[in-house]
Amino acid sequence: MRYYLFIALYMGLIAMGSLLPIGIPHRIIAHQDKVMHFFLYLPLGFLLSLPKMPASFYLNYLFPVAIGSVYGVAMELLQSLLPYRTASFGDAAANCLGLFLGLMLGWFWCGRKRSWAPR
Repeated sequence: MRYYLFIALYMGLIAMGSLLPIGIPHRIIAHQDKVMHFFLYLPLGFLLSLPKMPASFYLNYLFPVAIGSVYGVAMELLQSLLPYRTASFGDAAANCLGLFLGLMLGWFWCGRKRSWAPR
């Protein structure tokens, strides 16, 4: 239950950064916005991988993928409705890729943590 507060807070921070008129510094690297989207959604994926339901494949694996992917795409759709923001398919793809990598890292970390536990 403790993870849900962190997940909600982080999702709120992403929403604020995605929907408010915040200026992005000049581009230092190519596709800087995609890299930023990727690294913003990586911690979200990790956080979504932490809550575990007893013996439920769908709730433990498919639900976090669905929630994170829908959230990332929804942020891009909402940005397309705002006159001061731009949305792109590439940004939505970067959101989903960051989310998936975060989920994989979280599931790997949780599995390793469980295997190190004393028996």
